[in-house]
Amino acid sequence: MTEPVTVITCTFGRPELLRRAVASLAEQTFREFNHIIVEDADNSPSIHDMGIKDAKLITMSRRSGWPGFLCRNMGAVLAESELIAFLDDDNWYEPEHLESLYVLQQDKNADFVWSSSRLWSKQGEVIGYRTSDSPGESTTDIGEILCRRALYIGSGGLDPREGPPADGLMVEGWVHHGARFAHSERITLNYTVGMDENVPRI
Repeated sequence: MTEPVTVITCTFGRPELLRRAVASLAEQTFREFNHIIVEDADNSPSIHDMGIKDAKLITMSRRSGWPGFLCRNMGAVLAESELIAFLDDDNWYEPEHLESLYVLQQDKNADFVWSSSRLWSKQGEVIGYRTSDSPGESTTDIGEILCRRALYIGSGGLDPREGPPADGLMVEGWVHHGARFAHSERITLNYTVGMDENVPRI
Protein backbone atom coordinates (compact mmCIF):
# COMPACT_ATOMS: atom_id res chain seq x y z
CA MET A 1 0.00 0.00 0.00
CA THR A 2 1.32 3.43 -0.97
CA GLU A 3 2.00 5.81 1.90
CA PRO A 4 -0.08 9.03 1.80
CA VAL A 5 2.97 11.33 1.59
CA THR A 6 6.15 11.36 -0.50
CA VAL A 7 9.04 13.65 0.46
CA ILE A 8 11.18 14.76 -2.50
CA THR A 9 14.80 15.81 -2.00
CA CYS A 10 17.08 17.27 -4.66
CA THR A 11 20.82 17.22 -4.17
CA PHE A 12 24.08 18.07 -5.87
CA GLY A 13 27.53 18.16 -4.30
CA ARG A 14 26.52 18.60 -0.64
CA PRO A 15 26.78 15.15 0.97
CA GLU A 16 27.14 16.30 4.59
CA LEU A 17 24.11 18.57 4.31
CA LEU A 18 22.15 15.79 2.64
CA ARG A 19 22.91 13.49 5.57
CA ARG A 20 21.50 16.10 7.96
CA ALA A 21 18.31 16.41 5.89
CA VAL A 22 17.91 12.62 5.78
CA ALA A 23 18.51 12.38 9.53
CA SER A 24 15.69 14.86 10.16
CA LEU A 25 13.33 12.60 8.23
CA ALA A 26 14.32 9.67 10.42
CA GLU A 27 13.14 11.68 13.44
CA GLN A 28 9.67 12.51 12.09
CA THR A 29 6.75 11.73 14.40
CA PHE A 30 4.64 11.04 11.29
CA ARG A 31 5.91 7.82 9.73
CA GLU A 32 3.55 7.25 6.78
CA PHE A 33 5.79 8.65 4.07
CA ASN A 34 8.14 7.57 1.31
CA HIS A 35 11.33 9.44 0.40
CA ILE A 36 12.68 10.06 -3.10
CA ILE A 37 16.14 11.58 -3.53
CA VAL A 38 16.94 12.94 -7.00
CA GLU A 39 20.47 14.00 -7.91
CA ASP A 40 21.68 15.82 -10.99
CA ALA A 41 24.02 13.91 -13.26
CA ASP A 42 27.71 14.03 -12.28
CA ASN A 43 26.94 14.45 -8.57
CA SER A 44 30.01 13.40 -6.58
CA PRO A 45 29.90 11.44 -4.40
CA SER A 46 26.80 9.86 -5.84
CA ILE A 47 23.92 9.21 -3.46
CA HIS A 48 24.23 5.57 -4.50
CA ASP A 49 27.67 5.48 -2.85
CA MET A 50 26.68 7.22 0.39
CA GLY A 51 25.00 4.31 2.14
CA ILE A 52 21.63 6.06 2.37
CA LYS A 53 18.82 3.62 3.09
CA ASP A 54 15.03 3.88 3.24
CA ALA A 55 14.88 6.17 0.22
CA LYS A 56 14.35 5.68 -3.50
CA LEU A 57 17.50 7.01 -5.20
CA ILE A 58 17.24 8.53 -8.68
CA THR A 59 20.01 10.02 -10.85
CA MET A 60 19.12 12.31 -13.73
CA SER A 61 20.71 11.42 -17.04
CA ARG A 62 21.95 14.97 -17.63
CA ARG A 63 22.62 18.15 -15.68
CA SER A 64 19.41 20.08 -15.23
CA GLY A 65 20.80 23.18 -13.57
CA TRP A 66 20.64 24.09 -9.90
CA PRO A 67 18.59 24.83 -7.79
CA GLY A 68 16.94 21.74 -9.15
CA PHE A 69 13.63 22.79 -10.65
CA LEU A 70 13.59 19.79 -12.98
CA CYS A 71 14.81 17.47 -10.20
CA ARG A 72 11.78 18.39 -8.12
CA ASN A 73 9.47 17.91 -11.07
CA MET A 74 10.94 14.47 -11.74
CA GLY A 75 10.42 13.49 -8.11
CA ALA A 76 6.78 14.55 -8.29
CA VAL A 77 6.22 12.50 -11.43
CA LEU A 78 7.78 9.42 -9.84
CA ALA A 79 5.82 9.74 -6.58
CA GLU A 80 2.77 7.52 -6.20
CA SER A 81 1.22 9.15 -3.14
CA GLU A 82 -1.67 11.59 -2.97
CA LEU A 83 0.45 14.21 -1.18
CA ILE A 84 4.01 15.43 -1.74
CA ALA A 85 6.42 17.54 0.30
CA PHE A 86 9.87 18.89 -0.48
CA LEU A 87 13.11 18.88 1.52
CA ASP A 88 16.17 20.35 -0.17
CA ASP A 89 19.54 18.98 0.87
CA ASP A 90 20.57 22.13 2.77
CA ASN A 91 17.37 22.31 4.85
CA TRP A 92 15.99 20.09 7.61
CA TYR A 93 12.67 19.40 9.31
CA GLU A 94 11.75 19.64 12.97
CA PRO A 95 10.38 16.25 14.17
CA GLU A 96 6.74 17.37 14.01
CA HIS A 97 6.92 18.98 10.55
CA LEU A 98 5.15 16.31 8.50
CA GLU A 99 2.68 15.43 11.21
CA SER A 100 1.55 19.01 11.78
CA LEU A 101 1.10 19.67 8.06
CA TYR A 102 -0.64 16.37 7.40
CA VAL A 103 -3.12 16.92 10.24
CA LEU A 104 -3.77 20.48 9.02
CA GLN A 105 -4.30 19.34 5.43
CA GLN A 106 -6.71 16.63 6.48
CA ASP A 107 -8.60 18.89 8.89
CA LYS A 108 -9.07 21.68 6.30
CA ASN A 109 -9.35 19.38 3.26
CA ALA A 110 -6.80 21.74 1.72
CA ASP A 111 -5.10 21.39 -1.65
CA PHE A 112 -1.90 22.71 -0.09
CA VAL A 113 -0.64 23.76 3.31
CA TRP A 114 2.64 25.29 4.42
CA SER A 115 4.65 25.78 7.57
CA SER A 116 6.63 28.65 9.05
CA SER A 117 10.43 28.61 8.90
CA ARG A 118 13.48 29.35 10.99
CA LEU A 119 16.07 31.02 8.77
CA TRP A 120 19.74 30.10 9.07
CA SER A 121 22.86 31.63 7.60
CA LYS A 122 25.37 29.40 5.85
CA GLN A 123 27.58 29.96 8.91
CA GLY A 124 25.02 28.22 11.14
CA GLU A 125 23.43 31.25 12.82
CA VAL A 126 19.70 31.90 13.18
CA ILE A 127 19.06 35.18 11.32
CA GLY A 128 15.28 35.41 11.15
CA TYR A 129 11.93 33.76 10.69
CA ARG A 130 9.40 33.49 7.88
CA THR A 131 5.73 33.18 8.69
CA SER A 132 2.80 34.47 6.67
CA ASP A 133 -0.79 33.34 6.21
CA SER A 134 -0.82 34.84 2.70
CA PRO A 135 0.85 32.55 0.13
CA GLY A 136 2.91 34.25 -2.53
CA GLU A 137 6.20 34.97 -4.24
CA SER A 138 8.01 36.37 -1.21
CA THR A 139 6.16 34.53 1.56
CA THR A 140 6.19 30.87 0.61
CA ASP A 141 9.06 28.48 -0.09
CA ILE A 142 8.60 25.05 -1.61
CA GLY A 143 10.32 23.46 1.39
CA GLU A 144 7.43 24.61 3.58
CA ILE A 145 4.74 23.06 1.39
CA LEU A 146 2.69 19.87 1.62
CA CYS A 147 0.41 19.68 -1.42
CA ARG A 148 -1.74 17.37 -3.46
CA ARG A 149 0.42 15.71 -6.09
CA ALA A 150 -2.36 16.21 -8.65
CA LEU A 151 -2.23 19.97 -8.01
CA TYR A 152 1.52 20.13 -8.56
CA ILE A 153 1.50 17.93 -11.66
CA GLY A 154 -1.62 19.56 -13.08
CA SER A 155 -0.10 23.04 -12.86
CA GLY A 156 3.07 21.94 -14.66
CA GLY A 157 5.29 22.01 -11.57
CA LEU A 158 8.18 24.47 -11.27
CA ASP A 159 9.17 26.43 -14.37
CA PRO A 160 12.96 26.99 -14.43
CA ARG A 161 12.49 29.99 -16.73
CA GLU A 162 10.98 31.89 -13.79
CA GLY A 163 14.19 31.66 -11.77
CA PRO A 164 14.30 32.08 -7.97
CA PRO A 165 10.67 33.36 -7.61
CA ALA A 166 9.32 30.15 -9.18
CA ASP A 167 8.13 28.62 -5.86
CA GLY A 168 5.97 31.57 -4.91
CA LEU A 169 4.74 32.20 -8.44
CA MET A 170 3.58 28.60 -8.70
CA VAL A 171 1.68 28.95 -5.43
CA GLU A 172 0.12 32.22 -6.59
CA GLY A 173 -1.11 30.37 -9.66
CA TRP A 174 -2.68 27.68 -7.49
CA VAL A 175 -4.54 30.30 -5.46
CA HIS A 176 -5.64 32.14 -8.61
CA HIS A 177 -7.23 28.92 -9.88
CA GLY A 178 -9.12 28.33 -6.65
CA ALA A 179 -6.90 25.97 -4.66
CA ARG A 180 -7.86 25.59 -1.01
CA PHE A 181 -5.02 26.34 1.40
CA ALA A 182 -4.10 26.67 5.07
CA HIS A 183 -1.04 27.92 6.92
CA SER A 184 0.64 26.56 10.03
CA GLU A 185 2.26 29.11 12.31
CA ARG A 186 4.41 26.37 13.81
CA ILE A 187 8.07 26.83 12.90
CA THR A 188 8.95 23.37 11.64
CA LEU A 189 11.25 23.96 8.67
CA ASN A 190 14.89 24.97 9.11
CA TYR A 191 15.82 26.91 5.98
CA THR A 192 19.34 27.83 4.88
CA VAL A 193 19.32 31.27 3.29
CA GLY A 194 21.18 31.89 0.05
CA MET A 195 23.54 34.84 -0.30
CA ASP A 196 21.16 36.73 -2.61
CA GLU A 197 18.06 36.39 -0.43
CA ASN A 198 16.69 39.34 1.53
CA VAL A 199 15.40 38.21 4.93
CA PRO A 200 14.47 39.91 8.18
CA ARG A 201 17.25 39.98 10.78
CA ILE A 202 16.70 39.26 14.47
